[in-house]
Amino acid sequence: GLRISETTHAEIEALLYEYLEYTLERELRSVTFLKRLRRELRDSAANRQATPPARPHEPQ
Repeated sequence: GLRISETTHAEIEALLYEYLEYTLERELRSVTFLKRLRRELRDSAANRQATPPARPHEPQ
């Protein structure tokens, strides 16, 4: 299959959204929802990576 970078993927996706909005002459609410969902998932993943896992309490 064709492999493209994340940056190129994001640019193509943004262009397709803009084209659809232009063609339909309205904002696509489902696209707005998907963008928000992706942003929240990305932020959540970034927060999980930034926070080290909690260590279980070791008995003495």
